[in-house]
Amino acid sequence: MDIKGLSQFVDRHARHKLLFVQGEIDNISYMDIGKELSQRISDKLDRRNLPMITDDALNAIIEKGTVADDTIGSYVAIRNWGILFEPSLMINVHDKFEQCSREQVLIVNLEGVIDNNKLYLGHEPNTQCSITLRDISYRTIYDNI
Repeated sequence: MDIKGLSQFVDRHARHKLLFVQGEIDNISYMDIGKELSQRISDKLDRRNLPMITDDALNAIIEKGTVADDTIGSYVAIRNWGILFEPSLMINVHDKFEQCSREQVLIVNLEGVIDNNKLYLGHEPNTQCSITLRDISYRTIYDNI
């Protein structure tokens, strides 16, 4: 599947434009959130304001990775996002996904499972690495891509 095929899953007028995609979509550049974020904060891990530094870095990464597209509008595609659950970073993953998917299409490489409107990182339900999706509209694409 490419970005034109993806357009059938995007409602540009929806409140949230969140897509969980198994695999990667052709012609889309994914931001490696784990790599990018760890590079930006690795020398700041002992700072008391690490959560604020992390939030600023994450916003900058998302802004840098946002692409304007005629077919689906502005989007950002992310993978390797497990770092977002790191307790010391104090990221509210639910709020970050909600915020990002309001401003543009957020394409998330599905690196876990969704069960009963709950997203779990990894293939085993782990409540410490999960968020509820009940109040965020999303679509899950399991097609062979």
